[in-house]
Amino acid sequence: MELKCRGLHRREGHVYSRQYRKSFTIPETSPTSGIFKGSIDLVDIQASSSFRSASTSADGDKIAIQNGATLTVNYDDLSGDGSDSNVDAGSTITTETSAPTAVITTPVNKSSTQIRRPVFTGAVSDVTSGLDVSTIYVYFDSADDKPNSVDVSAGLGSTTDRNSPSLPGGTADGDSSSSFTFTPSTDLPSPGVATPDHIVDWQVQMTDLAGNVGWSDVDSSSSNVSTSAGSGVGKEGRGQPHKVRIDRILPGVTEVYTGFGIDQTVTPAVRTVNNADWFEINFNDVMDASTIQTSDFEVVIGSTTHVPVEVVAGVTGFEDRIFARLATAQPGDWVGTFRMAGPISDAAGNTTSSGSKVMKDALGPGITVTMSAGSASSAPTSITKNTITITSDEALSADPTVEIFNEGVSSTPEGTVTAVAQGGNTWVAAFDGTSFDGGSSSNLAGKKKAVRVTASDAATLTQTGSVVGGDTTLPASATVGVRVYGATDTSSSGAVTFTLDKTPPALTLSPTGNITSGSPTVVWNFGESVTPTNVKFGPTGTYLVDVTSELSTSDNSAFSRATSGLALRGYSTTADATDLAGNFTGGMSGTFSVVARIPGAPTGVSATRGNTLASVSWTAPTDNGGAAISVYTVTSSPGGITGSSIGAAASADVNGLTNGTSYTFTVTATNSSGTGPSSSASGAVAPATAPGSPTSITVSGGAGFALVSWTAPTATVGQRYRGTKLPRTPVY
Repeated sequence: MELKCRGLHRREGHVYSRQYRKSFTIPETSPTSGIFKGSIDLVDIQASSSFRSASTSADGDKIAIQNGATLTVNYDDLSGDGSDSNVDAGSTITTETSAPTAVITTPVNKSSTQIRRPVFTGAVSDVTSGLDVSTIYVYFDSADDKPNSVDVSAGLGSTTDRNSPSLPGGTADGDSSSSFTFTPSTDLPSPGVATPDHIVDWQVQMTDLAGNVGWSDVDSSSSNVSTSAGSGVGKEGRGQPHKVRIDRILPGVTEVYTGFGIDQTVTPAVRTVNNADWFEINFNDVMDASTIQTSDFEVVIGSTTHVPVEVVAGVTGFEDRIFARLATAQPGDWVGTFRMAGPISDAAGNTTSSGSKVMKDALGPGITVTMSAGSASSAPTSITKNTITITSDEALSADPTVEIFNEGVSSTPEGTVTAVAQGGNTWVAAFDGTSFDGGSSSNLAGKKKAVRVTASDAATLTQTGSVVGGDTTLPASATVGVRVYGATDTSSSGAVTFTLDKTPPALTLSPTGNITSGSPTVVWNFGESVTPTNVKFGPTGTYLVDVTSELSTSDNSAFSRATSGLALRGYSTTADATDLAGNFTGGMSGTFSVVARIPGAPTGVSATRGNTLASVSWTAPTDNGGAAISVYTVTSSPGGITGSSIGAAASADVNGLTNGTSYTFTVTATNSSGTGPSSSASGAVAPATAPGSPTSITVSGGAGFALVSWTAPTATVGQRYRGTKLPRTPVY
């Protein structure tokens, strides 16, 4: 017999077309029967990457084929005598390797119902060879298997748990699709269970006319059910079963924990711990969130009954849990009695309004942390020593641990400080800075630190790994009954920080060295915030005066004081200072010297004209520069003609001026350090000579008067003659 396979084949990532032949020997059932029987395995080339070649002997009675390819079988029966009685027969078929699929309608996966004989419905389909309708089965686990530890037996060829559903009238082999319906004839999970609360697994199995077997699969992303050991047929390719809960048990409270809440801002939602106003209610079944409201619950603490102000139900992954919040936060050791106050229903519709439970303490202790240099809610000022006080609202199982973290290093603490019990749930940890980095002269601000306090209460809840009570899973970093206060990162929200500064303050004085100003502003700069004391200032070698109260500052780091009229000599200061960390430096000192400087400008300059000169006077400057003025210099404008006065004289003539020209004058003073600035200019004057005598004087008289006449003198440069008419004056 010879087989031909024609179609697309895919090997090692390449698609190519090929046609090949392969011969097989098939024996005749008897020498003259004319009946030949044999089998040939068809291998899906896409699913079997290990299949080598259709023509190799190592592959035996196998031929590679692709889904949807055409397979032709030719049979030659030779007569053996060379006559024309040879027989040549053949047949063609199309191969299929894809399995039929199913869509489940009811019951919805993971749903709950009180109905003990639920109706199983859905549809199956196969688009190539069509369905073998006689092999559509509904499998369900009918055993009394409350823990649901045994899978439904849906193995190929298995009859256990197998049921034939009803199909629509007219359904026939080769149909591409069909719906199905099946109603169990007996109660599930087992007639012997009076009030079930069981999960029933179920699956649909179907076969197409090519012999491919398919299973319904509720979760294609999960691994298929494993092969049954030794079954011979296995469950290869079988998907995950659907589940339905048969539930006739009233919902009941199994546990109530204080402190557990739910965080729905992340996906999936996670349980949170140490919520002083939240508690968690655990039920024996999945609850119907639509029936839950705040008035359904009460918590009795002491003699006070509290009704929650918020409830959260139906959270994915927490369907059997309800989280509730009280109006006010409670202390770390609070426990009360939880009780039902209104009707609630589970997912199957079972309803109850009664039940109570003593709550269990899963809330860590409420602790506060304060520091001697400031509160825990904000970074205190820099310190050298720090008293850390921890208080708890309940008894602890051990002394709290106090860890100190350096800024920028959050993985490993720099060190720990021992907390010593003071009684009354109070502990004190004395931090003295020893062996901790506290800055240097180049970093007077010190090193920022973060404090983390961990405290455990005396609660008796058992936590194994991240699981409390056997089924309550906590986040990986959470431990029931433990409270962590603060953070390891100084920049984190809620971090308790302080700055360790072990470097004492140092003084930088300004000015220093030699200065020429007799009125400097003296600045004491300590480089950090300090409280200065005993700040003294005065001439070197004399009694220094305490000027602490006269200092001014804008930042408590640099302090200043104005001076004036300092004589030419040295000046000294001493100071003590304490920084905010408590570091003290005493006897800090600094010096500077005032040396001679140029004098100031003269004032009140005025000028009087003369013949080719001007007489200029002034007032000596208020600041002689700390040294006697040796000369004053007067300069004219225009011309720049100068005159001078030696010593303290405050006037001088400027000669060589041109009569009739208007001049102004400025004055400078010079001492041993140089010449000072010019004064303001004087008023303008024009030099000139004195006039000559009138000539040709005549007198004429009249009754009671005489008239005197003359000739004016000749005008000179710088003068202008003004005629004058004298009144008649009697001459007796």
